[in-house]
Amino acid sequence: MTRHVVQPGETLWALASSVASSREDLRDVVVEIERLNNLDGAGLRAGEQLLLPVARG
Repeated sequence: MTRHVVQPGETLWALASSVASSREDLRDVVVEIERLNNLDGAGLRAGEQLLLPVARG
């Protein structure tokens, strides 16, 4: 795991894309990030700290 500070304009989909391997479904990675951070949806706020899985591919 790694900590990430959300930057203005970043989305969960973009973050998931940055850590997912080419074989993974991005929807699964988004759900994983939501679960790791107890998020109720895909909305993020600049400055928010998230746990992200380490890049896999």
